[in-house]
Amino acid sequence: ESRNNYMLFNNSQMHKIIASKHQMVLANCIQNAFRENKLALAFQPIIDSKTEKAGFYECLLRIIDEDGDPVTVGPFIPVAEKMGFVDLIDSATLTMAIDELIKYPDITLSINASHYTLQNLKWMQTITNRLKEHDIANRLIVEITETSTNLNPEKLEQNVRIIKDLGCKIALDDFGTGYTSFAQIRTLPLDIVKIDGSYVRDIQTNADSRAFVETLVQLGKQLKLEVVAEFAENKEIVDILKSMEIDYIQGYYYAAASIDRPWEN
Repeated sequence: ESRNNYMLFNNSQMHKIIASKHQMVLANCIQNAFRENKLALAFQPIIDSKTEKAGFYECLLRIIDEDGDPVTVGPFIPVAEKMGFVDLIDSATLTMAIDELIKYPDITLSINASHYTLQNLKWMQTITNRLKEHDIANRLIVEITETSTNLNPEKLEQNVRIIKDLGCKIALDDFGTGYTSFAQIRTLPLDIVKIDGSYVRDIQTNADSRAFVETLVQLGKQLKLEVVAEFAENKEIVDILKSMEIDYIQGYYYAAASIDRPWEN
């Protein structure tokens, strides 16, 4: 208080220790969920802007906690990538999504796959073998997500084309967030682009965001791609997106992701 004496405490090393322990806790948590089979899919509808009905559903992996409640795996993804088992997350989602498609022949589902996963031999063997066993490929959409891992772009393109040739549709997630997404539009056999929600969530108040989203919608149409807008959280956003003649809308205005199967209701 008198400012006569002070000492500077350098806690950078302590931060590293805490971060390391936190990462180990997260890693153990998700590995236990796999061992104990406490995994489930949550489904979020992607709504056809013209019919107001679900065109397809995005599958999102959840961990079932001790109280039986679903917990998003989002916070676990960076740790899984760093420790080299993110492919387990994507593989679990793939397996459960395919089982759903086999059981329910009237639904279409999308799953996320990172660059790392799309270049993982075991994951590629799994999707190839399962889709050759069952006639469901035309109801499976693979969403390509970014990854922090710098891998072989030629191998990525090759494997994406294999999946496309099996009959799946290919979607690019987080479209508009950087040069990579624009480069992939040129090189990958895409059917769908999903505009990143960071541009969508404030289009009713931010003229720049609105102009950018409209530009991406028009670009998608010119490239003959279906366009999805994420993070549509209120009616004002939905009305603006419809005025742009967007193909699909995804967001809390319609529904949050739920482990309940909407098609059973």
